[in-house]
Amino acid sequence: MGPHAPLAKFQVSQIIPFGTCKSTGSARAGLPLCPTGQAARLICLIIASGCHSSRVCSDVLICRLVIGPGTGKGASMVERKGMVQAIAALWIAILSMPAQSQKGIERTTTSEVASRTDKEKGVVVTTTNRRFTFTDVYPDNVVSEENFRSLLLLEEFKSERVLRGEGQGGSVSVQAWIGKDASPREKLWTIKNEGDEGAVTRRFYRITKHGCCGAEDTYVFFNIMNGVKVFTSTAPLFQIDVPNTGNAFTRYVGYRSDMASIQPEGSNEDRNLAGIIEYGSESKVLARVMIRFRGQPQDTGTPTIQMLYGQKLTDSSPLQLWGADKKADKASLSGFSLVLLYGRNIRIVIPVSGDTLDLSRAKTNPMFALRLDSGPQT
Repeated sequence: MGPHAPLAKFQVSQIIPFGTCKSTGSARAGLPLCPTGQAARLICLIIASGCHSSRVCSDVLICRLVIGPGTGKGASMVERKGMVQAIAALWIAILSMPAQSQKGIERTTTSEVASRTDKEKGVVVTTTNRRFTFTDVYPDNVVSEENFRSLLLLEEFKSERVLRGEGQGGSVSVQAWIGKDASPREKLWTIKNEGDEGAVTRRFYRITKHGCCGAEDTYVFFNIMNGVKVFTSTAPLFQIDVPNTGNAFTRYVGYRSDMASIQPEGSNEDRNLAGIIEYGSESKVLARVMIRFRGQPQDTGTPTIQMLYGQKLTDSSPLQLWGADKKADKASLSGFSLVLLYGRNIRIVIPVSGDTLDLSRAKTNPMFALRLDSGPQT
């Protein structure tokens, strides 16, 4: 061996996936033993990665430390030092390997039920059901590994109902934590609202209040990142996208009818109210249109929400504004119209220009009157 020849080196032999192993029992695990009778001395090392215990591993990396003949008995101090450095380098590499499994969070919750007998109502049942929901979220709605966050929700659904009666009173409370990977520990928001059910949908947490006795199901949408209430609608939200511009230029349209199970404040005094259109982003309502009956109120209920774009009418959400592809400007939110279809023949058509509902060009049925409203709604 020349003065500059390496004294020792590592060779990766193979990577063997398997279910169970013993780090000291390579023969029993079906792993090859160190070859013998070779000129070069071999030290076989087994590195197990992804081991949850001493017996369960995801794979095994077999490294051979090839030691030159001069490192045996009578080897010089320099030769022995080279072998020690090589072994030390291997263990540094082992300790630097990323962990295959990292412990996240552990939490528990409980549910309750209670009943009583009321002299007038009969059997009354109160239930409190709690559950955890674990999901992913992207704060800027840009899908990337760097932008990935995990979201933990603790949902509580509380209700009280008369066993032989119709409908029920209920509320939904949700707490949210956010974090990276398996450890969402940072408290994000808490919400509570009248309702019966809840679920994550797109960029929102949606609470549903079921209708009773002629009332319609009503959905309340909260921003998934800050817990702020944004939309209240008896129709599914209709989404409008400007392709390749990000969520800043995504809009939603909702409609709350006069038959909603959650009525807006002051609706009892506003007998002529037919419904409310809400147009906005995932963060806030940008425009609200009050639709009122000109004459005798009718049970029109919730219309079908459609969009007119490029002379084509669609009720399929989302609407993609391909004519404004990659144009990150409010002017790109133009050239389409909201269409509300009541039954077969009654329509309201409201053009959108520069991200604004243009009531001056709106077309409506004589039975309705439209007015923009900037006041807060609940």
